[in-house]
Amino acid sequence: MFATGVTEKLKAYVYFLIDPRTNVVFYVGKGNGDRAYAHATAAVNHLDQVATKHPKMEVIRAIHGAGLQVTIEILRHGMTDEEAFLVEGAAIDLLLRHVRVAVGETDASLSNRHRGHDAHLGIASVEELCLRYAAKQVVIEDPLILIRPSTQTV
Repeated sequence: MFATGVTEKLKAYVYFLIDPRTNVVFYVGKGNGDRAYAHATAAVNHLDQVATKHPKMEVIRAIHGAGLQVTIEILRHGMTDEEAFLVEGAAIDLLLRHVRVAVGETDASLSNRHRGHDAHLGIASVEELCLRYAAKQVVIEDPLILIRPSTQTV
């Protein structure tokens, strides 16, 4: 837990949960108050049966099983909730696209289930952005059904 009086000064923040066995970030989150510590408490005490099945909880329990504690680092603080959601999404995008590497035998993938809020505004190649924003508008006169399979992965 943060020392008394710290959370009020932090406002909204973005944090990393880091595996001390590999020094690799395994989760990115946005928080207020002691949110950054809530995951470890829930994982160890099995407070939320649905949440305890989350991949990050498995990592936390493995870390505790090794006699260690999750390392928490604050990426950015002093923000509004809206700003923190943007920073969280950018951090997830960066880690997923450019920083994730295999570390020995350890799986270094992020355990985030989603890419964060407004993921459609996240990392994209110039080509992807041109296709998205410079596409010609099509007028469709006949009824149709559009099926778009989800391609979003984390």
